[in-house]
Amino acid sequence: MNHRTHIEALGHLLTWYAEDLAFFNTFRQYAHGEIDLDAYKKSTASFQKFVNKYRVARNFEAGETALVLDICMDWYRTGQWKDTDVDDLANRLMNRGNLTREKLTVSLASKAMFLMRPDLVLPYDIRARKTLGYRKNNYAGFFEKALAFEKQHILLLDGILDRASDWLDELERPFVGQIDKLPIIRRRRLLDKLLWVGV
Repeated sequence: MNHRTHIEALGHLLTWYAEDLAFFNTFRQYAHGEIDLDAYKKSTASFQKFVNKYRVARNFEAGETALVLDICMDWYRTGQWKDTDVDDLANRLMNRGNLTREKLTVSLASKAMFLMRPDLVLPYDIRARKTLGYRKNNYAGFFEKALAFEKQHILLLDGILDRASDWLDELERPFVGQIDKLPIIRRRRLLDKLLWVGV
């Protein structure tokens, strides 16, 4: 890894972190009944905006966003969001939704689960898989490799985060007391960016 790559990953983190936190918090508010579906749809951090930003709306037919959200919420209410069983959510999406291609559905499920558990789940995408040298089409194996990468590079991750801690504190300030585990989310978001830029 080189310093230019570290700077690029940190730049991506600083650029998108506040928006990601807004997505996480608005989903949390909807899932916990603090806002209703109409307010969620009208939010600047709506589920539709999330699937557009993370480029997973292409995984299902136009107009199916409400169905995908319903499937995700049914799954969320079972309590399985507390684990990392992204593959189970992918199967549910394949079985109930009008979705396309299995590989894209795993990507969609990982990003929906990431919305529910940003302190735990990493988005599964082609760039991260390439960085990890992972070719199979399941989340469990990908996540195992990502955790091994995180463990191997923990000092690097913490060093990069230390350099930007004041800026990250400022971005997190509106969400303190609303989103749990911000220090872990902060590191996982940087890990995702390092995998994405292809260290």
